[in-house]
Amino acid sequence: MKKHTLHASSLAAAAMLALTACGSTGSDSVNSASAGAISSLSIGVFPGSVLSLPAYIGESEGLFAKHGLKVTLVKGKSGPEILGGLIGGSTQAAVNGGSTVIAALQQGQDLRTLPLYASLDFTVAATKSSGIKDVEGLIGKKVAVTARGGASEMFVDELLREKGLDPAKVTFVGAGPMANVIPLLRDGGADATVLGYTSQATFKNQGIDLTTLADPRDGSAGEIAHYGISALWATSGKEAARMSKVCAAFADIHRWMSDPANVNAGAKVLAGVTGIPAADAVQLWKDEGQHLWRTSVSEPEWKDNVAWVNKSTHNPSGKDVALNSACG
Repeated sequence: MKKHTLHASSLAAAAMLALTACGSTGSDSVNSASAGAISSLSIGVFPGSVLSLPAYIGESEGLFAKHGLKVTLVKGKSGPEILGGLIGGSTQAAVNGGSTVIAALQQGQDLRTLPLYASLDFTVAATKSSGIKDVEGLIGKKVAVTARGGASEMFVDELLREKGLDPAKVTFVGAGPMANVIPLLRDGGADATVLGYTSQATFKNQGIDLTTLADPRDGSAGEIAHYGISALWATSGKEAARMSKVCAAFADIHRWMSDPANVNAGAKVLAGVTGIPAADAVQLWKDEGQHLWRTSVSEPEWKDNVAWVNKSTHNPSGKDVALNSACG
């Protein structure tokens, strides 16, 4: 993973690979919890992703600095890589997919959440040429996803199951990043794909005309849209007692992101992080920044997410793991 230093004034096979990862131990991580609140930390992020937006807001708005934190963002290529850094100790906090964290907890990893959880921002869209008009039309078709077995495939699986359909009758194509999906859709290598809200703007600007089949914002994405967690922020159990400053900073970050007065400033950060056109940034900030994140998950919602992971990994008897916060 590539490190980018910021002074804070400026799923299941893949997941299991991450569980055995060992990273170099950061200088603050060497100390025990009794060493007091951490003041310098490395944070694992997805570069260019809206899921990493809270970390960039914390830096740009001085919310880490406000609490005496010096931050290094460690850019990872995948959820398992970022999770491996957190488990191995080369980072002390990280964002990751909810399904990846649940799988790690089920394997016995001691992880604690930080108070920022992202609701699902997945949409399913099909090319006009595919003739697909609704989720039912995905049967017998090819759907491009970032990685096989990942959260986007799990989302489609659950949408199909909710409609009494068999996900095994859909061909999923592991395409990698969105840049690879564009030629797949243009050339007929896939009929549909799963997009985040920001990716929709990218496809529109590439001239790719898509039909939206499911979108949480208009109620067409089923029950999973109501309880699903696309991402959360976490730390390791060994660092949890040292997170008081980080917890306070994350609470401030959420308040800042939720404040309608910060729409224009937030949109500017979003455009800079993701590369989306400035013309689309304000509405997308409202979707991805202002409304996507929350500070708590109820016990029933968490249990529904665990059940979702178990169904998607064909593990119906999977361990019922608890949600434990580092922030009390």
